[in-house]
Amino acid sequence: MEEKIRMKDAFTESDVKMYSRGDTITGTVVQINDSEILVDIGYKSEGILPVGELSPFRKEGKVEEGEEIEVLVTYIDEEKGTVYASEKQAEYEKRIDSLEEAYKEGQVIEGEITNEVKNAGYHVNLDGIRAFLPGSHLGSDLPSAIDELKGIRVPFKILELSRRDKNLVVSHKQYLKDEEKKKRMALFESLEKGQVIEGTIRSVVDFGLFIDIGGFEGLVHRSEIAWKDLPVPPSQYKPKDKVKVMVIDFDKEKGKVSLSIKRLRPNPWDGISERYPAGTMV
Repeated sequence: MEEKIRMKDAFTESDVKMYSRGDTITGTVVQINDSEILVDIGYKSEGILPVGELSPFRKEGKVEEGEEIEVLVTYIDEEKGTVYASEKQAEYEKRIDSLEEAYKEGQVIEGEITNEVKNAGYHVNLDGIRAFLPGSHLGSDLPSAIDELKGIRVPFKILELSRRDKNLVVSHKQYLKDEEKKKRMALFESLEKGQVIEGTIRSVVDFGLFIDIGGFEGLVHRSEIAWKDLPVPPSQYKPKDKVKVMVIDFDKEKGKVSLSIKRLRPNPWDGISERYPAGTMV
């Protein structure tokens, strides 16, 4: 009989799971007290989850008995056989894993600007993870006043991420730059010589017109405005005017697009010799 008991005890001991600090485990809530929650994690005794270590994303901080919960082991008392755990830290590790993946892959992330860091930048909440946004990386499309920025969900690119130092730096400016590059590449992929598109005049200069053709500027040289090389008539063209243009050349490497207005109309000099043979009085 004594031998059977020892064998039963040995089986029970071998069936107990072993954990280390930093392990992420899934358990079942078995008891809820005012200050702590007991979680069955398959250990010698229930894991202890302090109420303050619940995820901040829980609605009203509620948890129910019988609920499965993912926690991170924060401390093990070997003498008492007690495991202390945190849902908050498990959530943090999961989110940091996701951000590391986004950093490696160059993916876009989103967050909310929460407060200003005087003469430096802003703090950003990335769904529970705090990041720093340098003031120089805010981006030209956003207001700089913190009262106008609070609560706005903004896309970012990660510039720096150190798990060990808990250092996370983001940039909205870099996001805008990358998006502009994507638009430019997409535009160049769609361009064809002879293609007619509508654009908006961005500026009028002595040597021609700069035309916005979908987030990118092309140039209509003054020699391509009319069939006679004249200075750009300022009364005829002004910024924000819509104008149809023809693509006559483009260089993907240099990022240049040459456009023409005059080539949308017939060249008045074509066939001139047939219409007016030598000696014709006009």
